Amino acid sequence: KKVADSLINIADCYSADEQYENSITYYQTAREIQIEINGEVHENVATCYSYLGTNYNRNEQYAKAMSCYEKELDIYIKLFGEKHEKIADSFVNIAYCYYSNSQYENAIANYQKALEIRLELYGMDHKDVAICYHDIGMNQYWDDQYEKAIKNLKIAYEIRKKLFGEKSNEAEESKNSLSKTYFEASIKRNSSECF
Repeated sequence: KKVADSLINIADCYSADEQYENSITYYQTAREIQIEINGEVHENVATCYSYLGTNYNRNEQYAKAMSCYEKELDIYIKLFGEKHEKIADSFVNIAYCYYSNSQYENAIANYQKALEIRLELYGMDHKDVAICYHDIGMNQYWDDQYEKAIKNLKIAYEIRKKLFGEKSNEAEESKNSLSKTYFEASIKRNSSECF
């Protein structure tokens, strides 16, 4: 286990330095050691798949990233069942991979799966719930679904304002995204009225 942890630390350094091919190699070796020690269905193995997915995603190897995230999700479902924070986190990873590859509809669908789990686990007033609403709204923004984006960004803003205060970085992020979305929606409305 100590060897696997050391390999992950080395991989983290390569990843931070954006040397993804090197980080991927070290994460793969750490994963193999974790599988040998713990078997395929173990939280440490799922974590290695998550690290691998993130680095493949950053290296724009989206199919490999998605494969790793799906394996991560499968392991977590076997370990924890359908309604667990790790499952929600896995759906967020999958959604982010779709977002990175400009597949906004798929990103939205997976963020919504994460949101459903987080609402059930935490209720409405939770930072992770606000993040999901924000990320859904931003993907709707990128997909030119401005009215839907406004609805979700408003919810994110209200939660963040309540949790962190109106002047917090989190609330400001949602407020700025909301302003940008209102602006784009008004341009779209005005341009459609011209024709």
